[in-house]
Amino acid sequence: MMNKNTLLHPDLLAKTALYQSWSPKQAEAFKNLAQTCFNDGALNRLEKELIAVGSAHTLKCPYCIDYHIDLAYKAGAAKEQLIEAAWIGISMSARACLDITPVTLDALNRAVKTYSSENDNEKIQQFSLLNQACNEAFINLENVTLKTGAIDIELKQLIALACSHNLKSPLTIQKLAEGAVELKLSNEKIAESVWVAIEMEAGACFGHSGLTAKLLEERV
Repeated sequence: MMNKNTLLHPDLLAKTALYQSWSPKQAEAFKNLAQTCFNDGALNRLEKELIAVGSAHTLKCPYCIDYHIDLAYKAGAAKEQLIEAAWIGISMSARACLDITPVTLDALNRAVKTYSSENDNEKIQQFSLLNQACNEAFINLENVTLKTGAIDIELKQLIALACSHNLKSPLTIQKLAEGAVELKLSNEKIAESVWVAIEMEAGACFGHSGLTAKLLEERV
């Protein structure tokens, strides 16, 4: 049986309800953000829930994964769509990790530490050539996860774009946003996918605040 003091125990998640009485204005504002971001708009509820499933995996939030898979099923998602959305989160996490390798390359070469520069893409290519087999396998994973399947390529692009925002990877955000424009996706759809990512970031943080609630409750 799971120790009730662990961060991920369901009892801790339930304690987030305490914020409704401790900070009602903030709690209500958060609830409104969640409802607004997931209302039907340029994207419908099913599309937004599939985006949320991808985001939940990049955020590594068990609460979010459980919650949004359930909501996605209720919105009509097929199992195959949920699996593909999760794989996009996995693939984008790998991409975001690759995006930071210019720092690795500078460290290997004892170069001046810039952390970010205009030639980061060139440095990523240089790093990738250090192990071509891994790089080719990575490219294949990305290509497979983003091609049309149970989810069409347009929605996959939006899921990936949302994930890139949760991963805070500027290079990938730029690449995927430009890709969305090339697919002729509307600004409204692109913006709504990013707002799902923003809400998911707040939701993951709120879900994990149950531990803080438990500690505060014990002080009363």
